[in-house]
This record gives sequence, C-alpha cells and structure tokens, in this order.
Amino acid sequence: MKKNPIMFSIIFIFWVLLLAHFNPFLLSYISFQNNLIAKVSIIGFVSLVDLFWLYGLYHIVIVLFSMGCKKKPSPCLILPNPIPKVALLYLTMNDFNEEAVLSCVNQKYPNFDLFILDDSTDGQIKAKIDKFRVGIDTKPLIIRRPDKKAHKAGNLNYALNMIHKDYDYFAVCDADGILPSDFLKKLVPYFSLDDSIGFVQSNQRSNPRQFAEFAKNFSFITDIHWEYYVSARERFGFMMFYGHGALIKTSAWEKAGGFPETVTEDLAFSSIIREKGYRGVFVPDVICYEDFPKDYARFRRRNERWIKGTTEYLLRWYPKLLICKDVSLPEKLDVLIASGNLLLSLPFLIYLLIVGALLPFSLSYFDLHIPLAMKVFPSIKFYASWRWDFYIAMTVAAMAYLFPIALNFIRTPVKMLKYFANFTFIAISTTFVSSCDILTYLITRKSFFPVSGSKVFQAESNIILKAEIVLCLILGYLAVYTTNIWLLSIALTLGLDTLFYKFQHQNAVLNILIYVPFIINILIITVIGCYLLY
Repeated sequence: MKKNPIMFSIIFIFWVLLLAHFNPFLLSYISFQNNLIAKVSIIGFVSLVDLFWLYGLYHIVIVLFSMGCKKKPSPCLILPNPIPKVALLYLTMNDFNEEAVLSCVNQKYPNFDLFILDDSTDGQIKAKIDKFRVGIDTKPLIIRRPDKKAHKAGNLNYALNMIHKDYDYFAVCDADGILPSDFLKKLVPYFSLDDSIGFVQSNQRSNPRQFAEFAKNFSFITDIHWEYYVSARERFGFMMFYGHGALIKTSAWEKAGGFPETVTEDLAFSSIIREKGYRGVFVPDVICYEDFPKDYARFRRRNERWIKGTTEYLLRWYPKLLICKDVSLPEKLDVLIASGNLLLSLPFLIYLLIVGALLPFSLSYFDLHIPLAMKVFPSIKFYASWRWDFYIAMTVAAMAYLFPIALNFIRTPVKMLKYFANFTFIAISTTFVSSCDILTYLITRKSFFPVSGSKVFQAESNIILKAEIVLCLILGYLAVYTTNIWLLSIALTLGLDTLFYKFQHQNAVLNILIYVPFIINILIITVIGCYLLY
C-alpha cells in the first residue's frame, strides 16, 4: 500500500526553504575565522540547528494532520462467519495485575482462549497467579518457560510456538494493560477489509486510576502521543505495532519468523512484516489503558530500553526496510525521523558542547550562537544581531514539542503551563543519561528489558548520577564564565535531575524548583523578543 506523500512533502518543502534562507547567512561567519576548530564549530552549529528545525516542523505538521485524521469515522464492521479463533496473551514478569487480567477474562467475544505468559521469578507472585487461575471459571492456561531468554520477544515466541497452529489471530496484553470488554469483538472484523492487514492496533491512554504522584504529573505524555501522532502516522507514514493492545494475524507472525529477539521487538516486528507486504491499522475508538512509570527512576529505565532498542533497530533492521521496494518513501522517512526523535539527546548534548565551550572560546567573531544575558547589565555581553526571522525560526523549533500540549490543554491554562514545565524538565533532564545509553549500546551492543512495573527493580549505576552532577557543574561554570543564561537553565535542570531521582515527589521545594528551567527559557525568549522589538 502506497502512502500519500503530502505530509512529508510539506515538512521537507518548508525545511528546504528554511535552509535556503538561513544557511548562507549562518555559514558566512566561517570567513571571519582564522582557525580550524572555529570553522568546524560553526558548521556543527548550523548542521544541528538545521536538524532541530526539521524536527520542529515534523512535530507541528504531524500534529496538524492528526487533528484532521481524527474526524474520519471508523467503518461499521461485523464479525465474520465462522468467527475466528483468537489467543489472548497476557504477559507478566513480577508485575501481575489482577484488574488487567480480568479485563482479558471478561472479553465479549465468543471464540477466544486466555493464556497467562508468566516469566515471574518471585515465588509469591507465581503463587498469586496460580490462586487467581483457580478462581476463574474459564481456567486460563499458564505458560512458564524454563529460561528468560530474549525478554518479552522470547516469552511471546515460546508460547506461540506451542499454540499458533490452533489460532487465526492472537492479541498481546501487557501486565498493566486494561482492555475494554469489546476489544476483540471490535478489532477482529478489520482483518476482513484487506488480506494485507497484519495487525490491528487499538488506541491507548494512561490509566486514570494510578495514584503515584509522578505518574499523575507526567502521564499526559502518553495521552499526547496517542492523541496527536498515531493517526497521521497511520495514514501518511509508518504504522507500527506498539507491543500491546493489538491483535495480530498469526500467519504474519509465521512469515516474520516470530518476534525478533530484541528489546524493541514491536518496532522490529512491524518493520519485518511491512517488508513481507503486511500493514497495520489503527482503531482510535477502541481505547485501552496502560500504566505510566510510577516514579522517575522507573521512567529513566524504560527510556533506556527505548533508546538502546531504537539504536539497535536502526543498525540491524532499518537498512532492510530502507532498500525494500515495496515500502513507500513516506513510510521509510517516518520510521527514520520518528526513531531519530528518541535519539535527539546525543545531538543536543553535542550542541551544548558547541555553544557552551567551542564557540565562545575559539571564535574570532560570531554573534548568533546563543542568547546571552540582558543588555541592561553593561558588564555583560549581549549578542544582539539576531534578526526577526531567525528569532522566530529558533523559537518555533524550541516550542514545537509543546504544541500538542497547548492544543490539548488550551482551555485549562494553569494545567497547560504546568505540563509545559514538566515536559521541559523531563526532556532536558534525560539528555545526558540518554546520550550515555546510545553510546553504551554502540560500544557494547547490549541492551536489556527492565520491567517498569515489577517489584524487583534494579536502580541505575551511581556512576551516571555522579557524572550528571559533574556535567551540571561544568555547564554552570561555563554559563557564568560566558554569561550564558540559557546554559544556566540546562545546568540547573541536570542538578535537579539527580535530586529528583533520589527524592522523587517527597520534597515540596524540589517539586517547585523543576518549574524554574521552563521559566528561565520563557524569560530568555521574551527578553530577546522585546529587545528586537524595541
């Protein structure tokens, strides 16, 4: 199926116009330099700004297209006759959730079997699962494998290798997933639309009944993604299987050779079956619930899995998708850009190095790299040759990530500003650790699968936390030495990050301080705008 290229055409047309308009002006500063480091720094600065502009456009355009896609009603479908047999696979590893598995038991579908794929290592949890099964009339089958090889993919493959011949389709439900009772009844009919449909993905929202303070304050990130990104990607880009809350055609799994043994088996599987001629369908009006990590430490561990898994995918599986003639260009671009979005922390860290150290200390003349302190302080330099067009382009790129939040909470401005600040903190605070995740995977080629809801939780190494403190001090020194207020906001975020990791929401002062970086950035944008205006 060929995808309409209009969304990516708009993105790249505007991006090329930006490059054509600004790059000659920005690169002209090279002629003022008399050393190689300075010239390379300017080229690096311009290249990274170009990259950030591309992602700013991607976020804005895809959100606008998703808003249009939401108006499209779902087709009215009925169950085929005979009714296909479905295996509903509930996966758990030390994080059994009775409410979630009951949502599987209570499906209003006449022809399905429930399997509990239990990888738990905790004896008490295993006993809890066994006791639960005894109390259920339908007696779901518990499958436990002798080893824990290949994480979630291995768990799924082990069970499916035993049962796949008896089922037309299978559904995947994570330990925290809560399915609507008509989940199977509504998803199964979609396969009758087209033989090329390999999976049907339901919509997802964060569980509103989570009580953890961190989850309540940051779970909007899940809702924003599903509300403003997935619909446009299905119609104009690449529709991926999200690893849960989906129904998969068993024959597609067979042709793929099972789930790839990687921590991001969902993305790799989606890529492989797309090469085989299958595609995915998104059903926005079937909504499942999922838990958000209950604290910052678990959020970072989940993020580590995504970062390392995406890096592995781009190196191992994406090249095959890229050269596949049956996959359209918009899909290939979407996979690359969306995957790259998870890895932007490393380019951003390099950008900090360039604007914080290389540019100030190596250049003969360059006054566009960063907004510095206010001109009203005569002892502090203020680089003021930002033009209006450059100011607008930089501001829009910086704020593009907040665009869907603004749309979603425009009627509740206080909540909107709170989420602006929360998202700014979480995006900046994970810059260093996410960069380390990318580099450690590139060096070791190893990744792992942390179960964020598990009672058995492995904390991060103190080495990372100490390194974040060191980086915080270095950036703080550079901020003072070069009078760079923006760099100071980054340093402050990294300093708060370590405290937030240790104390979470137990400290009221800390909960207030995480708003400071966003406030500083807004003040910088406002001050430069006022300076240019007057």
